[in-house]
Amino acid sequence: MKATNNKHGVDSMPRNYIDKISMPVLEWICVAAIPLYLCNTIIVRWRTETLQSTTHYEDNMFLQSIFSNISQSILVILGVTALLSIIAIFGMTNKINNQKQQLRGNGFVIGSHLIPIMYFALLLLYCQNADTLQYTNSGLQHVMYSSCGGLAFIISYIWLQRKGNENVESENHAAVMQLCWKVYLVLLLCYQVYREFTRGFPSCMLFGIIHISMIGCYSTAVLNTRLDDQKQWQNAFTCGEWMVVSNLTASVIGDFMLHHYYSSLYDDYPDRFSAHTRIAQAGLVGCFVGVAYCQVTSRILHQGIIGSLAGVVGIVIGFLEMTLGLPSTSQNNNWMPLIPRSIQWLLKFLSNEVRVEIGGSVVHFQRYAILGYWGLVLIASTPLTMKLCKWVEADEAMKKRRVVLARKFFHFVAVILFTPITWIDSDMMALSYAIATTLLMILEIVRCYSFGEEHGSISLSLNSFYTIFLDEKDSLAADGGLAITHITLIVGCAMPLWVTQIVNVTDESNLLVHLLPFVGVLVLGIGDSAGAIAGIKFGSHPWPGGSSRTLEGSLCMFVSMFALLYFVGFDDLFKVGTVLAIVTLFEASTSQIDNLCLPLAGTSLVVLFAA
Repeated sequence: MKATNNKHGVDSMPRNYIDKISMPVLEWICVAAIPLYLCNTIIVRWRTETLQSTTHYEDNMFLQSIFSNISQSILVILGVTALLSIIAIFGMTNKINNQKQQLRGNGFVIGSHLIPIMYFALLLLYCQNADTLQYTNSGLQHVMYSSCGGLAFIISYIWLQRKGNENVESENHAAVMQLCWKVYLVLLLCYQVYREFTRGFPSCMLFGIIHISMIGCYSTAVLNTRLDDQKQWQNAFTCGEWMVVSNLTASVIGDFMLHHYYSSLYDDYPDRFSAHTRIAQAGLVGCFVGVAYCQVTSRILHQGIIGSLAGVVGIVIGFLEMTLGLPSTSQNNNWMPLIPRSIQWLLKFLSNEVRVEIGGSVVHFQRYAILGYWGLVLIASTPLTMKLCKWVEADEAMKKRRVVLARKFFHFVAVILFTPITWIDSDMMALSYAIATTLLMILEIVRCYSFGEEHGSISLSLNSFYTIFLDEKDSLAADGGLAITHITLIVGCAMPLWVTQIVNVTDESNLLVHLLPFVGVLVLGIGDSAGAIAGIKFGSHPWPGGSSRTLEGSLCMFVSMFALLYFVGFDDLFKVGTVLAIVTLFEASTSQIDNLCLPLAGTSLVVLFAA
């Protein structure tokens, strides 16, 4: 009997270990290994083609500098980060103590790679296009700071992992993030020394300082707040998710600051973004600053919900007014006195006509018609939403499965709301995504106040509605924590479109122009929804490692996305199928917020294949 137990123990240990690391390894392959292989392939091909035109290459010192930075700095950092990540995966020997830890994990794979590789893919695309070549230096700064952040994050994780720190696998990730910002600062300073101080203060230092501040806020909030206060925002994110969110936020805020700084110095400072993109950026930055202001005033000054909301709205309007005062956004505008310029600009934007070619004929309409369309869709979906609330709560035993199915209804509504407008008027859709994100963040502030000093009927009603559709990723929201999956649904659908407009490539490549803006809606609205429904109804073969995903669900996710693109007559089906297959495997392997991670991974892959 004893020998049998020993044999069983010897046989089961390797199998349990393989089951535990199989999905993280698959996640690493999808997020790090394959994209880095594509990046290296693009660089090798680029170098070969460039060397064939030696005269042009030697004359263009700017291209030489960019190529040197890519080959000597960025690839080395990303390669070392990927190597350390796979070492960390094989070093995961600590036992997972509870189900929640198994479901969420630490997110060190996506936190180290997702944003740096997406920025790197965009940089490679900039370098290959003559229209965007002038912006490669700005793209290089974004890649450098995010790459240093990813490397610092994985170094911190491995350091604490090797020391046997229990915080690495626990809900409290403060130890990782507290060490991360210190390592991050050292790496940035080393890069600054490498680039020589005489060359000025690079913008990557500004981005990095903002990013470090946000990482420090995460660890400080966890360490210095009461237990009930901890649930306000930081426990809604794993370390990796916060690295992704803070990385994107640092880029938006840093670029906003640099644009305003240079625009104040030079009246003719060129702007690579359109006016509506700058307005969307100003609104988001104002919302970020306003939310931070709301947190400070509610905790230190004990300010009520009305005062906090007034402060947030005032800050947002202030940032919009400041942006509309710049020459690049205020030209050809005759502002009326006493009326905020942001209101005047929005009314003028909505009154512009949109031309759409349908069936050989051109249709003209104002953007107000789009608002009417959205209103009709929301009104039509409201009765079904109310029925779903009752259906979810009718059976307590089946509530968890019904919540998943009900949540996918909102993904379906997102497809109806976003897809036609992205095709008809992408500028309107891009701006509306920013407005929707801002409004949802403000609503979340109101909802969280139901657990504060004020118990208004609006906040209580919002909370009671939200709690019906909460999943395990938003489990703390029922006790007063932050619910973020609905916000990340909007951001996930928006990011590919925002990237499309930032890149602003005029090439009529199907893969870049026609697929990239719809990646978020395709992956979340079609693929993820179909996969979840099929997995619940027909799934019987789960992925290894205790995953809640099933092989049947993943297969349905891939088939639904591929079939849709096939029937609409999409070209480059091999590239499209490869991208969709990688995204499907990533969805099956990750335990992080798929509403945010899947569109970002899909965006990187589409850009790399287009490059």
